[in-house]
Amino acid sequence: MKKYFENCNNLDEVKKEYRRLAKLNHPDIGGSEATMKDINSQYDQAINNMKDTTSTKKAESQVYEADLYRDIINELIKYRELEIEICGWFIWISGNTKPYKDQIKKLGFRWASKKCQWYHKPDWYFSKNRSEWSMDDIRNKYGSEKIKKTENEKQKQVS
Repeated sequence: MKKYFENCNNLDEVKKEYRRLAKLNHPDIGGSEATMKDINSQYDQAINNMKDTTSTKKAESQVYEADLYRDIINELIKYRELEIEICGWFIWISGNTKPYKDQIKKLGFRWASKKCQWYHKPDWYFSKNRSEWSMDDIRNKYGSEKIKKTENEKQKQVS
């Protein structure tokens, strides 16, 4: 049995190959009905396999992001003067950040000059120029959770 989609590496390649094969083998243009059924069956299987792989990669990415955020927050908690806020997938830092500027940069944060705060975004996030949004706009759109620290909890780890 011929394997029609074994050299395809992503959904676009599978779809492109299917169109090419359908143009060559469709019964309406003189192709074999049995061959076209075989192509359709393998196409469905290839699409399902690609979707399973994509959802697995996405789930693994989300676990990685969660672990990364936990590690970042555990590091930031050590600095009493920082205020930490999570809005959607972003971590925002305000307060007296100047003494910790180098440590904050090493953690992958960027400075938002209009908001006068540091922020960390996930690698996959694509910006749609929201620089003019205020922090209240962001909080209203994505929600907000502040990481509270007390004198006794400053060394406490987030789990």
